[in-house]
Amino acid sequence: MIAVKKFNSSIPRDGVQKQRIYVQYNGKYICAEKSERLLCLEYMPKGSLREYISDEASGLGWNTRYKIIEGICYGLHYLHEEWQSGTPIIHMDLKPANILLDDNMVPKIADFGLSRLFSEEKTRTCTLNCENCDGTLGYMAPEYINRGLITTKSDIFSLGVILIEIVTGRKDKDYPDEAEVSSQEFIELVLNNWRNRLQETVGYEEELCYRQIRSCIQIGLVCVEFDRWKRPTTSQIIKMLHADLSATKGVTNAVAISSSPEFSLAALRAATGDFAPYKRIGSGGSSTVFRASLADGREVAIERAEHRWSSSSGLPVSKLEQLSRVNHKNLVRLLGFCADGGERILVYEYMLNGALHEHLHMRHSAAPLSPPLVSWPARLRLALGAARGIEHMHAYAGGPPIIHRDIKPPKIFLDAAWNAKVSYLGLWLLNDDDLSSRDDGDEPCMTVGTVGYVDPEYYQLRHLTDKSHVYSFGVVLLELLTGFKVIHRRGRGPRALKDLIEFAVPHIEADRVHRVLDARLPPPTTGEMESVAYVGYLAAECVRPAGRDRPTMSEVVGVLERAVAACEEENDDRGDGEAVLSRSSTDGSSTTT
Repeated sequence: MIAVKKFNSSIPRDGVQKQRIYVQYNGKYICAEKSERLLCLEYMPKGSLREYISDEASGLGWNTRYKIIEGICYGLHYLHEEWQSGTPIIHMDLKPANILLDDNMVPKIADFGLSRLFSEEKTRTCTLNCENCDGTLGYMAPEYINRGLITTKSDIFSLGVILIEIVTGRKDKDYPDEAEVSSQEFIELVLNNWRNRLQETVGYEEELCYRQIRSCIQIGLVCVEFDRWKRPTTSQIIKMLHADLSATKGVTNAVAISSSPEFSLAALRAATGDFAPYKRIGSGGSSTVFRASLADGREVAIERAEHRWSSSSGLPVSKLEQLSRVNHKNLVRLLGFCADGGERILVYEYMLNGALHEHLHMRHSAAPLSPPLVSWPARLRLALGAARGIEHMHAYAGGPPIIHRDIKPPKIFLDAAWNAKVSYLGLWLLNDDDLSSRDDGDEPCMTVGTVGYVDPEYYQLRHLTDKSHVYSFGVVLLELLTGFKVIHRRGRGPRALKDLIEFAVPHIEADRVHRVLDARLPPPTTGEMESVAYVGYLAAECVRPAGRDRPTMSEVVGVLERAVAACEEENDDRGDGEAVLSRSSTDGSSTTT
């Protein structure tokens, strides 16, 4: 059974259904063709969510409501971040009437009549007035109503309204007016209403339900923030949604491991010509990387450790669990492993355009720059992609933060579409015996990494944290801004070697970022210069000597998102409450007005 949707406005176009109609013309009836636009959709027997919002109409229990919330969040996450790398679908009319339910009350987002398809981080401004807004009042973001601004955060606002409606059981706008009641008071009021209801119902784990309810209402409230920069992304929403559900992690990890097949050593030998030198595409202190084609035609990178496992257990399951959780569009994906005979081999997706290091530092001076480096907006987008990959390892991998140990341009790869993907090849293959002691925060560990990128706190104290990543990424930002290597030569003689941080940061701190910018690019335009300087301040904060003074990777991503958006909105009027980038807003706060 299917559902057929008929558009009210019939616009003739190739491939649409046409029907003949008879009309009167000059006293005669003539035959004419009328074009119809029809869509055939999956039929949803339970109808729309709009019919189930209120308690009076449906009496839906909390478990069903939570399942619906979770499904909507994952559906929107797919549209924004997963369906095609770098090209989000913005729904533009997300509301209960456009969320349909199947026989099992699983929600499915529908009605994409107003949807927009944008390249990553782009915003669009359309000319409109409130009377002609495309969308539904009460669910439309304020920046869209006031200025016609369309971004993924438009959908996030609509999602927040829907979450609040589902949790409270009331239709229309029901989030608190700060003049009347605080957010915390509103949350407690909602919790009390549910507490009374759950106590009267058998079969609920009350404490789990309370945590879920509190989490959902908090997410809803932050999604309807007036300032769009304060609204979370769908990745962040899913992380917040599952923050207290650690009991499910074991199941998730077990499923993920089973999806990473174990390759036989014979198959990998055949694919690499017995690990022939001509197949080698890279090497490090502990491993060698080969390019190969598998029997099924997939192009892969195969990393083989120089030393076998000293234990008989083979590749550690705990490390495979961490690797299997890493699935993000800005991270190189693990396809499988081989532990035959104590071998340490991992198989990854192949990155067609190689490493960032090759394009930034290894090209001849007369050679044209690669697409992700050819302009300042492109460089900022590349930095944002890499930052999102690192942030995912810190916050969204489904367990303790994954510490990379060696963030640098040779570990940032570019796929066929020039999207940045961080690789964790190499150091993850280290055996526990290769390190002098544990890296769990209780004991110092052996320093591992590359000179120039190693966090000074980590080097001195042998204590590795996620802020060590931030330091290394700050160095990468300086390389993208200046075009120089972390240790580079300026002039001749014994003092010609310069440290990039010592060279660039003083100019940035003195508001002279233009003095250190990559001369291979044209000077930034006025709007671009604002964003470039903003990222310069961010880089300077990332490489501060003390880890506690550095931003988190989530804060780094937030700053880069604002910089990219501002760079691409250079000609947009910001007079209607839109914040202007400033140095003070690189400290993890949103923006200043």
